[in-house]
Amino acid sequence: MLWALPEIVLPLIIAFLIGLLIGWLWWGWRRTKISYTEWETMRQKSNRASSVDTDAELQGLRSDLDSHQSDLDALRAERDELQASLDECNRRHEAGADAGSPDGDSEAGLGGGVLAGAAAAGAAGAADGDGGDHEVQGLVATTDGDAEADADGDGASRAVVGGVVHPYGDGSHAPWEDDKREQPEGYPIKGNVDSMLYHRPDSRNYGATGAEVWFDTADSAETAGFALSPTHPKSDADDAGPAADAVDTEAGADAGLRAVTGKRHPYGAGSHAPFAEAKRDQPDGYPIKGNVDSMLYHRPDSRNYGATGAEVWFDTPDSAETAGFSLSPSHPSTDLPDGMTFAAAPTPSAQALADDGTNDTPEGADSADSDEFAGEQHPYGEGSHAPYANEPRRMPEGYTIKGNVDSMLYHREDSRNYGATIAEVWFDTAERAEAAGFALSPTHPKS
Repeated sequence: MLWALPEIVLPLIIAFLIGLLIGWLWWGWRRTKISYTEWETMRQKSNRASSVDTDAELQGLRSDLDSHQSDLDALRAERDELQASLDECNRRHEAGADAGSPDGDSEAGLGGGVLAGAAAAGAAGAADGDGGDHEVQGLVATTDGDAEADADGDGASRAVVGGVVHPYGDGSHAPWEDDKREQPEGYPIKGNVDSMLYHRPDSRNYGATGAEVWFDTADSAETAGFALSPTHPKSDADDAGPAADAVDTEAGADAGLRAVTGKRHPYGAGSHAPFAEAKRDQPDGYPIKGNVDSMLYHRPDSRNYGATGAEVWFDTPDSAETAGFSLSPSHPSTDLPDGMTFAAAPTPSAQALADDGTNDTPEGADSADSDEFAGEQHPYGEGSHAPYANEPRRMPEGYTIKGNVDSMLYHREDSRNYGATIAEVWFDTAERAEAAGFALSPTHPKS
């Protein structure tokens, strides 16, 4: 096998070396030869070009940053201006409330979404002979942000909420700034802007409804886009005139006891119903405002306290929470501000609470209407029962199921909201309620 070494392997090695030499010569011939100085010059040019691109990009980013910073500064300035305007409005509101309404009845809450506009009225229009429409003329700008209207025709001026006396045109009237619950003369229809529903005086909820706008007739309300609230009686709903009184405010006037809407203590000791003739008046010892629809209560430090129309009053936050109400999120803190304290009101007698509101009628007053119903006695047929007109919380015998007409939900006695719910219709069984189209409220324990 030694003969193969010189004849095969050796020629292969020689051929490899010759190929390597040829490749090296080819590579050296093809390579461009430059000096070290030329190489350094090329490297510096490359670095300068890269630096120029980076500087241009960096300059562009800095320009964008400066532009965004300018926008941010403008927004901050606008925010500061708005905050200053809000602080000024709050200051004027507080100063006006302290100067013009010592008892707090005429507060106008900024958080309620209603601000007094910068307009006032210098003279009043007289009532039209055929339609009862009132028109206030001579609106002029004022410096305190109030709008004024001549309410009596004698030159006396009254401010209205929002600065526009007729916010929905002829036939409408804004609430009075100093007493939003007071009805403007000739405007008995209450309108709710949130729900776009209106209430005639025969509505079951007329007394509890705080008007956000008043109308002279139902036609004016419907022309403005409002619809009739479902809380009106089912029969003869279109024929019921707006002249009916929702609450008998004359009963007991001579005896010195102020009439209230419904029971005097609707949620037991620590609660008080609004006064019938002036629902904004705070009962002595009851500074907490409760909203039955939302089941929230407002302390005097709430942003919306002035704008909130109390549907029930409480003496302390504990009484409100015991009745199932929760603290409104419009408070700056859940803790009481320094210096704010509450005292329990005198406890009503056991007999007064047991009477379930019958003691609200002074001795000698006519109570013959205590069994009258709010509308038809059986509005949803057999098995249903209307609430009592003067005692809406009184349970008709044999009718334990509470129905809410707005939500079309019913509450059995095991509902956690049963005590707080004011029945707009009663049923004797859950089956009757469901047959009438009502559904079980989700506030019941899951079975």
